[in-house]
Order: sequence, then structure tokens, then C-alpha cells
Amino acid sequence: MAPRSSFDPTYLMASNAPPPLGWQDYADGLLVEWHALLSTTPPEREIHRFLERHPSMVPGAFTTAGVSESGHFPEPPGLITEPPLSGLTRRVPDFLWIAVDSATISPVLIELERPEKRWFTAAGTPSADFTQAQHQLAEWRSWMADPTHQLLFREFFGLHDDYWRRHAFRPIYILIYGRRDEFLERDDLNRLRRELERPDEFYMTFDRLAPQRNAAEFVCLRIGLPRQYQVVTWPPVATFSPLLAERRSHFLGLAEAIAASERLSAERRQFLAERLPYWTAWVKDPQSRRGIVHTADRE
Repeated sequence: MAPRSSFDPTYLMASNAPPPLGWQDYADGLLVEWHALLSTTPPEREIHRFLERHPSMVPGAFTTAGVSESGHFPEPPGLITEPPLSGLTRRVPDFLWIAVDSATISPVLIELERPEKRWFTAAGTPSADFTQAQHQLAEWRSWMADPTHQLLFREFFGLHDDYWRRHAFRPIYILIYGRRDEFLERDDLNRLRRELERPDEFYMTFDRLAPQRNAAEFVCLRIGLPRQYQVVTWPPVATFSPLLAERRSHFLGLAEAIAASERLSAERRQFLAERLPYWTAWVKDPQSRRGIVHTADRE
């Protein structure tokens, strides 16, 4: 046998992997469920749990202040639910992506409000509910502007020191609020809504949310202690790959999340359970870092 080259992979892909749920079937079914849910005027908590199960529905994974759409995975590669911000006495964000590009770290803080809330009064002025939601974003901006809080953020969410020093820190804020029908045939309100956006803020209605294909691999995470991420949900379209194995190896509860994942076939669930130890061992093997990784390899 010829000696292994540094240009050879150090891993073996399974040849008999049952496929994950197809993306198009998943996305089509998800949109039907989403709009059916919105039609019932659900409480915010029910919406939150739906989005925890389907992280690709939540915008912002690739949104940074440095470029319009980053080609880098967020760090960590998952949607963080209800991220604690040390010392913040009022409401924490519903969700957080830590989006990155080659020059920027952009925490993307996401606020959900109830779909039935109105943006404007009958007189065309911003409603009290909207003004309160806007104030919430301002409170997070104030927290993020404090250099001490930025260091706390770096430590708690586990951003490496070298990475931190080489990147600018530019948070982004997303407000998901109300329904699209408020703006039907009201170009004046659409224009006014755009004018209300402040720097690094993005406003959108719940109708705008849709599954994003490039976010298919991202799990939902919860963090309670510094640098300790617990997997909340595993989407049925996610796969194992050498590209994400090292970063996922630091997550807690991955096996349990796979076992509880919706829409996985019995064969797929069993396959993932059996292959997880392999990828965990591959990450721990020093030889794993000496071979090439093919980014298209997924199982």
C-alpha cells in the first residue's frame, strides 16, 4: 500500500448512508406548516419553538456588517436560542447568530414580536408596540457598545482570541414583526417602514421568513455556561461531514437531539447514531489534521 499523502483524506465516508430528508420536500412542507401556523395567530412562544426546530427559517446566519452576504459559516455553526447577555436586566434576544466574514464578527440579535401586532396606527404613525420593539433593539445596541460587554461576549460565547483580534466587531439587529397584509396597496407605509430602520437594523414581517438552503446544516443551540453549547434540535436535512465534525464535537447532547429529531426515518436515525462515534473519534485523532478535507463530502 502506498504511503498516505497529505493530499489524501484521513476519513472514510460511509457507503450505505440512508439519505436525509430531501431539501425541496422539507422546504415545501415547512412553508405550508409555517403559513398554517401564522393563520392561527399563535402566541410568540409557539412561534419561537417552531423556529428552534427549523433554524434555517431564521434570517441572519450569513449577514455581516462587512459584506452583504458572507461565505463563511457562523461561529458556532448553529442558531443560539435565548442567548444570555451578562448584566442585561430586561429581555434577552430570541435568537442569535454569530455571523463572520474575513474581516468582521457580527453578532446578529433577533427580536420576535407577535404577528398580529400593527406597525402603524390608523393615522399612519408608528404604533406603541412597534416603538417598544424598536426600543428593545436600542437597549441591545447600548449593551453591545460597551467594551467590557464585548469582552464578556467574547469569553462567554467562546470566540478565540486570535480570531477576535483580527476581526472588527459590528453587531446587527433584526426585528421580525407583524404581517405583510398591513402594507398591501400602501406604498406610503412601505416607504415609511424603510425610513424607520436605523443603522445596522433590519425589519421584516413574519411572512418573509422562509427556509434558506445554505443554512440546512445548522442545528439549534442553547448556552447556559461559558463556551458550553447544548444541542436543542437536529434538523432532518442535516448531515455528518468532515467540514463540521470538529466544531460540532464541542457540542453537548448531539446524540439526544438526533434521537428526538422529527421527520427522520428509522434507518436514518439509526445510521446517524452509529456514525456519531466515528466522527467523534476522527476529530480526536491527531492524524485527522494532516489530510485534505473535501467540502462536498457529506453522509
